[in-house]
Amino acid sequence: MTDVLHQFTAEDEARHPAGPDPWWQESIAIHWFDPAAGAGGMHRIGHEPGQHGGEIAHQHGAFDRTQRWRHNVRSPMAGQRSEAWFGDVEATWSAESGTPRLRVDTPDCELDLAVENLYPLTDFFPRGNASLTDEFAAHHYESSGRIRGTARVGATTYDIDGFCHRDHSWGVRKWNGALAVHRWVSGVIGPDLAFGSIVWLGPDGSFSRGGYVVEDGAVRVADSADVVTWLEADGLTHRGGELVLTFGDVDRRFVCTALDGWLNVHHDVAWVDELCTVEHEGRTGYCDFEISNNARMGSAPVHVSLRAADTNGLTAR
Repeated sequence: MTDVLHQFTAEDEARHPAGPDPWWQESIAIHWFDPAAGAGGMHRIGHEPGQHGGEIAHQHGAFDRTQRWRHNVRSPMAGQRSEAWFGDVEATWSAESGTPRLRVDTPDCELDLAVENLYPLTDFFPRGNASLTDEFAAHHYESSGRIRGTARVGATTYDIDGFCHRDHSWGVRKWNGALAVHRWVSGVIGPDLAFGSIVWLGPDGSFSRGGYVVEDGAVRVADSADVVTWLEADGLTHRGGELVLTFGDVDRRFVCTALDGWLNVHHDVAWVDELCTVEHEGRTGYCDFEISNNARMGSAPVHVSLRAADTNGLTAR
């Protein structure tokens, strides 16, 4: 059975007119992994026209079997490549001719990756939590896909043929207080099976969680989602965890084991994206296990990051 959810069209791949609120933003995020190459990445490009005359926020990471690259910077929107698409000379996202495409061009990492969707652009987020839907992701969709192209990490170039998962959000995003704790676990087992979930604690104590699977193109929304994180001693990074999606009296368990990750810091929020392998019903896939832990809403600098890159540039794994 396919659950009826709001779906977006290819026109929504492009940027949308900015709203008047200084916290209005529009962003894309994509993570990917090719197990044969042993390479993967997580990328976010966010446009914030109301911040400091207009800024582009970059949170990027990529790795291979020996090293990882991190790029967590802001740049002026005056350097944007296009009024329709996202990014600047260092990283761009477009969907021209119906093909979503990520390009990165820096000294330490170079990507040219094209996406083929596995299912339509769909909004899976549970609605009703104001801190999530009104103050962080008013308009939002996700999709999984095949990803192909080339990736250079350091001096080594790979031909990539793997899977990816991505989202696109626009609207007011109050980075200065909308988010206390979250878990966003999303990934792909194979061309016939993808999954996603969100667990969200707002600063007012509001709590939401939801999840879904897409199996042979059919969307099934879970009755509940439960996430356990195997947290490191730094209280920030993790070794993976478990996601359980419940459909009636059936539990579907996704066991995630960390590969590598990146610490992202933007405005008052710090979060970690950790790419993981996933075991599910005898099959193996991959996911991004993204978390933040800010239950007391503090904003002091991060001093220890055991299992995620926290320094820009290349570092050994």
